Amino acid sequence: MLVTYNWLKEFVDISVKPAELADKLTMSGFEVESLAIHDDDAVMDINVTPNRGDCLSILGIAREVAAITGKKLEHKNLGKQERGAQKIKEFVSVEIKDKKKCPRYAAGVVQNLKIGPSPDWLAKRLEACGIRSINNVVDATNYVMIETGQPFHAFDLRYVRGQKIIVRQAGSDAEFVTLDGEKRKLISEDLLICDAEGPVALAGVMGGANSEVKPDTTSVLLESAYFEPSTVRRTSKRLGLGSESSRRFERGVDGTATLENLERLTSLIIKIAGGTPAQDFIDINSLNVTPANINITPKDVSDLLGVDVKASDIKNYLSSLGIAYENDVCTVPSYRPDITRPVDIAEEVARLHGYDKIPVSRPSFEMTAIQKPLAFNYRVRAREFFKANGFYEAVNYGFCSPSDIEPFEKEPVKLANPLGVEFSAMTPTLLAGLLNNLRLNLNMGAESVRLFEIRPVFLKNAKLAETEERRLSGVMYGRRTDLTWSFKEADVDFFDVKGVCETLIKHLGISEIKFVKQEKYSFLHPKASALIIVNGKEVGSCGLLHPSVAAKWDVKKDACVFELNWDLLVAEADKVRRSFKALERFPTVRRDVALLLNDSVQSNDILSSIKDFGSAIIQRAMPFDVYKGKGIPEGKKSVAYAVMYYDSTRTLTDEVVGETHSKLISYLKDKLGAEVR
Repeated sequence: MLVTYNWLKEFVDISVKPAELADKLTMSGFEVESLAIHDDDAVMDINVTPNRGDCLSILGIAREVAAITGKKLEHKNLGKQERGAQKIKEFVSVEIKDKKKCPRYAAGVVQNLKIGPSPDWLAKRLEACGIRSINNVVDATNYVMIETGQPFHAFDLRYVRGQKIIVRQAGSDAEFVTLDGEKRKLISEDLLICDAEGPVALAGVMGGANSEVKPDTTSVLLESAYFEPSTVRRTSKRLGLGSESSRRFERGVDGTATLENLERLTSLIIKIAGGTPAQDFIDINSLNVTPANINITPKDVSDLLGVDVKASDIKNYLSSLGIAYENDVCTVPSYRPDITRPVDIAEEVARLHGYDKIPVSRPSFEMTAIQKPLAFNYRVRAREFFKANGFYEAVNYGFCSPSDIEPFEKEPVKLANPLGVEFSAMTPTLLAGLLNNLRLNLNMGAESVRLFEIRPVFLKNAKLAETEERRLSGVMYGRRTDLTWSFKEADVDFFDVKGVCETLIKHLGISEIKFVKQEKYSFLHPKASALIIVNGKEVGSCGLLHPSVAAKWDVKKDACVFELNWDLLVAEADKVRRSFKALERFPTVRRDVALLLNDSVQSNDILSSIKDFGSAIIQRAMPFDVYKGKGIPEGKKSVAYAVMYYDSTRTLTDEVVGETHSKLISYLKDKLGAEVR
């Protein structure tokens, strides 16, 4: 709010310079954002917090200045004006149909005035406070509003049809033209000031073009009212129509001073525009204002502030703000609705006592650092892994189109009020979004694409209740490696995506991993896909995208995808307790074995059998060749494995390794029905 130094001096005998006063206001909770010197005056731009609507006025700021400088607040009086002989009921009547939204409405009439320019002193003050001068009557309403914080409105009495003012909700009135010439669309809950035939003002926001004061106006109807703050705020925000009046009504004005401020406005208008006021005013008042009484002892104040403050000082501080303090009870004036609790009283004391007098001390309890969630560290490790493997992270919306998720056979959680069809459901799988990303990249000319995403998905469980899970999904397309002279050009396949998933899971510290042929997901190729099993639990799937699904996204070549239950994966990774393992001191011995097996035997079956053999010196086994074709019977395949033998206590001899290897081959022949090639 813009406040002039000289205007404040009319209420308080200020002895300090403008810069010092600005500093004192800032230190008491009213930050002065700028100070500009103009001739013999100074203008301060004061940041008034939303709870201090009383300080959107010269009078409110003057109260604060008087309190922080120890001076007395002096109310100006323009003196009594001679009243006319006619009573106001001869000119207009007022009816309030919604007393909840308008509990108090006062009206006055001034006749035989003359519209013209405002006096120079008044116009300059309004301009300094950021308000353009219009004419003496309108300027008077703005001047007294800035001074007291009470908004007003002046109607040309000629255009008040039927000599009647009705305060009511908009109801069936659909439109209204405001003073700025704009046609506003109303809703039934908007509060209007109407005459006998229709609206003449939006209550608390802006007057209407059909009743504005004109150069030939000779009689005006003056309005001073109290409107429910939430009503004014809703209308103002919905219409995008903020005004100096709405700004004050939204924060609450002093409803007990409605008539007093109207009398002051009437006196000022008569002083600068002439005219004769009606003999009396209309004042319809159903506003019930009871002074707030708050119990608080000097000890309570000292305990809250952490510093001893004398009872006499507390009383003086509060008295300077207009708060009576007797027998440990504070009586709060009507213009301070923000004070409702003992802590509010303590805050007022702290502002005037001085924040700099409150000692700085350590907290009475131990502060601990914020612990990062368990999943956070794993997400960091996963992102580092994918970055090192040439992936880019995708960030998609949590919404999707139902048609995009049809191939994944998941029932989506639908939105009641979507932005559009493409955002009408919560995504139950990340793959739809990643495939949209893939299609976009391919359309832009990309030949190789590797994307991953970690974010929540939204599902319906067996009881059709909505649940949220975090997933990790990815897509791989195009060349296996960058195009260089040293590598043969080849596209990614099932084993690439399987290898990425397996390596990631091992990177998270999990060693018990199995890939099992799957038939439950129709969006994956039935002969090149697998379920991923970790510690006996299914955590996801991977494989080639089914050709029919790939065609939906215009993907011409094989695309590999994976989707993991990230929450479950993190829970399993957290069970792993890592321990130090010394470097190998003795050499590892390799022995190969080539087995002729039925085509239905999977690699996992062979690895599990080697593990079940239970030899302490078998370190690991790895497949390195699979062959079908000439020399291999129909329905059979040849699989070659390298078995690594190691003992941490000695160097293994050929005899020991050979004996164990022979027993292993016999075991595999019996268990798997294998033949040695």
